Amino acid sequence: VAKFLETGAGEPTGAAEGSTSRGKTQAGAIIGTADYMSPEQAMGGQADTRSDIFSFGAVLFEMISGQRAFPGEDAQETMSAILNKEPEPI
Repeated sequence: VAKFLETGAGEPTGAAEGSTSRGKTQAGAIIGTADYMSPEQAMGGQADTRSDIFSFGAVLFEMISGQRAFPGEDAQETMSAILNKEPEPI
C-alpha cells in the first residue's frame, strides 16, 4: 500500500508565512521541472495528454537507466537537449 504525505516541498517560494495564497500562473510563464518537460512545453506551448506521456517516459527512462534522458548543466541546456537530441540508448 502506497501512502503519500504532503511535505510542503512543492510550495511556491517567496510566499508570505501563513499565507493561504497558492500563487497564480502567468501567461507565457514556463512552469515545471525542465528534466521532464515535453518539447511543446519547452517551446512555451500548451501542455496536453501527449506532454504527460512524454514526461512519464522521461521519468521511466531515469528509473530504468539511472540517468536523465536529456541531461544538461542547467534548465536552458536541458530544454535545448529535449528539443534537439535523442536520448542515449539504454
